[in-house]
Amino acid sequence: MTEAQARFDSYQTSFGNESLLSIGPSYGLQAIIIEPLLEERNFMRRIVVGLARQLAERGIGSHIGDLPGSGESLVETGNIVLQDWHDAVAALTKQVSERTGRLPHLASLRGGALIDLQASGASWWRFAPASGSELMRAMRRTQRFSASTDEGYGGYRIAPGLEQALDNAVVSPPEGPCRESSVLIEGTPIWRRAEPDDDSNLVSCLAADLVGWIEACEASSS
Repeated sequence: MTEAQARFDSYQTSFGNESLLSIGPSYGLQAIIIEPLLEERNFMRRIVVGLARQLAERGIGSHIGDLPGSGESLVETGNIVLQDWHDAVAALTKQVSERTGRLPHLASLRGGALIDLQASGASWWRFAPASGSELMRAMRRTQRFSASTDEGYGGYRIAPGLEQALDNAVVSPPEGPCRESSVLIEGTPIWRRAEPDDDSNLVSCLAADLVGWIEACEASSS
């Protein structure tokens, strides 16, 4: 088995076990990759997994946990409040920390930056962080132009409490080292395209930026 091969596991949340994908070494430097929220997760999934594989090639282990109500989760999105996602990220980070003996670095993409504050990380790295109102505007716009009779947003039935919380959620600085990636996307952002897509150049740029940040943080703390 090579270090870049995937390992499937789980982590404990208040709803029970949720799926966990780990790629790369289970020792040494570790990163938690927090995916975009709701509909944007589907468009960015290939980017997230590609990023984890490139981190593995550079000797950094990565962990991608399904949030309650997303991915393979058996929890209905309509039963979720925003705090549940905060708690899930904190629980995953604690599990990785306990298993590896060191604090992982938190890498958040888009709306993932809204739920990374309550975890204890070695550092925070964010790509194109988005406010909750930005996410909801896009989902409402998609629903208006959709022919679907689904009462939710693009297949997501969001509870009124979660919808209101997202409308008010903004990205805030964590209590620790934090970098917003300077990597730019050429053309239409992946999360706004008609279909999920891949972008190997973007993945390579993000990986280089994140690895540089992690190495700088480790050097400054040693």
